Amino acid sequence: SVGQLAAGVAHEVGNPLAVILGYAELLDDDDLDEDFRQEIAPKIIRQVERMRVIIRELLDFSRDDSQQAISPVDLIACVEEAISLASTTKRTRGIRITNDLPESLPRVGAIHSQIVQVLINLILNAADALTSVERDRIDRGEITLMGWHDTQRDQAILRVADNGPGIPKEIISKLFDPFFTTKGVGKGTGQGLSIARDIIVKLHGGVLAVENRPEGGASFTIRLPLSTQPSPVTDEEPAAPKCPFSKASLA
Repeated sequence: SVGQLAAGVAHEVGNPLAVILGYAELLDDDDLDEDFRQEIAPKIIRQVERMRVIIRELLDFSRDDSQQAISPVDLIACVEEAISLASTTKRTRGIRITNDLPESLPRVGAIHSQIVQVLINLILNAADALTSVERDRIDRGEITLMGWHDTQRDQAILRVADNGPGIPKEIISKLFDPFFTTKGVGKGTGQGLSIARDIIVKLHGGVLAVENRPEGGASFTIRLPLSTQPSPVTDEEPAAPKCPFSKASLA
């Protein structure tokens, strides 16, 4: 998955680099109007900032998180990062990805990069389902990420929904089985959803569920317990749980 994202990032960085190169060539022109010259500098800064954000997100995603501890995590930031990274890949080209989260959500006890990993997996799986849809069935593939606070259960909920063909009833119960895949040979390992489930359930004490939407398409729902206020750390207290998962293929 890191390789796929890196290829997408290389493409995304190429666009602002081309813009910067064009501006640099303009600045090298001795006859350039001074007022226009002053307008170019902030434009270059914006393009460099765009590249910095893209590269930082990839580095954050690909770093070794095996020693990270559970801590309060902002799910909105996780969703924004996942959408940004997933949008760089060819698998999401031509698909509208919408962030429909509220302005704020309570923080959950989690590992940021692991939640991003799960979300990217769900987004890319939805994108694969949408690319298999005949174009005359839907005008455009759409993936929507939603979130809310379940006050009764005191949980934060994230949902990744698409307007694709949905999941056949005969296989929906097998989706989280290790090595189960509907993709062709060489196109998927069947481990992505199994790893995603283990991350949510075993590591974070949450729930990952799937269902078909009445209006069409599939919907994956993540339930996570809210972060509690940390207690003062003493020598007698056990260390925070570490992440047991390594980066694996999300295909």
